[in-house]
Amino acid sequence: RVGRFGGWSALTGQHWPVALVVVSAFTAEAMTLVGGPGELSAWQLPFAAALGAAAVAATRYPVAMACGSAVLLVGETVLAALVAEPGPRLFGGIAMTAMAGLCVTLLACVRYAPRRRAVPTAVGLAAAVLVASNLRPVFQVTTAEGGLESQPLLLLGIAAAGGLFLRQRDHVRARDVRVLVEGARQSERLTLARELHDLVAYHLTGIIVQAKAAKRASSPDVAQRVMPDIEAAGSEAMTAMRRLVHTLRHIDDAQRGVGDTTGEAQPTGDLDADLRSLAAGYRLPVVVAVDGVGGLAPDIAGSVLRIVRESLTNVGKHAQAPSRVDVEVTGDERSLSLSVRDNGVRSSAAKDPGYGLIGMRERAQLLGGRLRAGPAGRGWEVRAEIPLVGRNGRGDR
Repeated sequence: RVGRFGGWSALTGQHWPVALVVVSAFTAEAMTLVGGPGELSAWQLPFAAALGAAAVAATRYPVAMACGSAVLLVGETVLAALVAEPGPRLFGGIAMTAMAGLCVTLLACVRYAPRRRAVPTAVGLAAAVLVASNLRPVFQVTTAEGGLESQPLLLLGIAAAGGLFLRQRDHVRARDVRVLVEGARQSERLTLARELHDLVAYHLTGIIVQAKAAKRASSPDVAQRVMPDIEAAGSEAMTAMRRLVHTLRHIDDAQRGVGDTTGEAQPTGDLDADLRSLAAGYRLPVVVAVDGVGGLAPDIAGSVLRIVRESLTNVGKHAQAPSRVDVEVTGDERSLSLSVRDNGVRSSAAKDPGYGLIGMRERAQLLGGRLRAGPAGRGWEVRAEIPLVGRNGRGDR
């Protein structure tokens, strides 16, 4: 699609080569017009100016300007034949302006016009030039006696070749842009898939676990005490889903931000406090130990929080009769190590790693690290290694 003019700035920006050619041609004509092979007719200067103006507008209206130039050229030829003027009708800078205008118009038509309209329009413009030139010499470049007559078809052929080259280049560029856009969309889809999985799995797992506990309660009073917790978890899930919908509606703002786009598990700058706050909302005792870690970049801290959250969710989904979960984060100047380990018995359903583990691995890989998960004693352990060297992972360094 051809871009639109945006006032004088667009003319001097995108279209300055065309404007420069037209202005230069008129300047040359003003300096060398004296001594031409004959006097200009009243319509010849406006005729050349119209061809130059069509060239400037051809980048926006390629087909219309090409058709207009062809009609203008044929009309001028008929008018000159009616008055029976001898000799070439355009010479010197005027000829340069008119010929440059035709060439630029043809180039723009070949480059910008739709394929089905570009070919017949370009052929029609070339045919108009051929007819006009055969009836009487139209363009004479020099003003000296016996000046050299231009070869309009040769120049138009060069312009058409240039238009084809630029059209092919635009096609390649557009294809590359489509590939980049599709890659960005795929990356965004994966990010949203991870966020949605983390969001739904975290809240719904808590609701399901508490509902099962209420169902198996020995007395109605115990079950009744669990109901407010289920209601609160459902409200939190609804709030988080609304945040995600808001993110989808304002995806550009979300892409400019850093951290969790759903508003969940945002790092505060104190990883120890963030992890303890996350553990406080879990149904099992969670022992948090953080050593040698401080001043982490928001993307690293946010990923650590989300990996821990997903690991706790998996414990609730797959571990049988766990009594404790240990979360340990250690770091130095070069790397950060994260371990989430439970003491429960892994259920048979845990054979399928699911999308949660895939998402955790992708988070670690995006930071240049790695993540593995597997049996550890009676329970299960998720361990991640994230490098800090070479990526300014610490905010204080």
